Parts: sequence; C-alpha cells; structure tokens
Amino acid sequence: MVELLSKVEVKQISRNENYRADMLARMAATVDSKLSKSVPLEVRTSPSIGEEVEVDELPGVLWAYQTTHKTATGETPFALVFGHEAVVPAEIGIGTHWTEYFNEEQNGEQICLSLDLLEEKREGASQKAAQCQQRVMRYYNKNVRMRQFRAGDWVLRKVNQNTRDPNHSALGPKWEGPYRVIRAVGPGAYKLAYPDGRDVKRSWNAEHLKKYFQ
Repeated sequence: MVELLSKVEVKQISRNENYRADMLARMAATVDSKLSKSVPLEVRTSPSIGEEVEVDELPGVLWAYQTTHKTATGETPFALVFGHEAVVPAEIGIGTHWTEYFNEEQNGEQICLSLDLLEEKREGASQKAAQCQQRVMRYYNKNVRMRQFRAGDWVLRKVNQNTRDPNHSALGPKWEGPYRVIRAVGPGAYKLAYPDGRDVKRSWNAEHLKKYFQ
C-alpha cells in the first residue's frame, strides 16, 4: 500500500485548461449570497406520504417537474438554476440530434456561455412571470362586478353553511336579512347591523351582499 501511494502525483490544472472546474466555479458564483446555507431538519412521527403513494416514483416526478417548461416563465426550473436544459434519460436510449452529435469541447464552451447569460435568462423569466400575472389579473377583473354600498343602505346577505338555519332544507332561502350597512371597513368589506340596531359580529364582503329594495 505504501508503495502504491508513493507513486501518486497531484497535478494542479488551471481553470482555463479545465472547463469543468471553471463551470463549477461559475455556477457557485451565481448562487444568491442571501440564501441560507443551513439545511432544516424535521423529525416526523408519522409518514408524510400516504401508503397509496409509491415513494420510488417520487424521483421521477421531481425530475419531470424540473425539466418541464412552465407557462409563466417559458423556462424549466432546471434551466433557471443551471443555465441550460437537461438531457432527459429517454433521449439517451432513443437517440436524438442532441445526443448523437455530442461534442464535449463545444458542449463545455456552450455551458460556460449559458452560465454567463444566466442572470439575463432569469430576468427575462421574471418579466414573463409578471406579464402572465397581469394577464390573469385582467381576465379576472373582466368578469368581476364591483358592488359598492353606502352607509344606511339596506342589503341582503347570502346564506352559507355557517349562517344556514339547520331547520331549513336545501330548498330554503338563499338570502337572509335585511341588514343595514353601517360603514365600509376595507376594500369591498362592510360592517352590518340588524334592523333593531345590534351590530353583526364580523364584517362581510360585498360578494356576499346584494341591494335590498323596500
């Protein structure tokens, strides 16, 4: 054993000659310094996954999630972390243009270039996510009908499971009241009072109220 170890030689290779080491250094430099370096541990007394779920399938599910393009960003989570797309295991068995014409030297150069452009890619994904949120907000607001009430207005309140009379069946009244609006306590939220002047315990959203005409 001593004879074998005496023949071991450690040779230092510069980062310019070793693109793999340079690639790892670039990846480490892109990590946000604000991220926590500690790994939280949680001791569970019972399994967090039901018995009907196959634990062996979890790595495949996570891999599929990480390599699937998201509508909001237009990118895969894997690409936003490492700067380039991952080779799906199925591509190795079937054979694609990506795997058939693989060139290690050119691949290393492209990976380094992707790491240089990683921040730009993340900013583009962030802008796309903001645009997607705006589209969803416009679609939602287009179908929303704002209901506004003033102090002194009389309204009916929608019956829900918490306020439904247990003696009423499913064919019972859908609205109850009337109630008098005391004041607005927030955007679309109102404080109500019973006809005898007693305050209703909590405020109610305008979505559950409608104007009462005497």
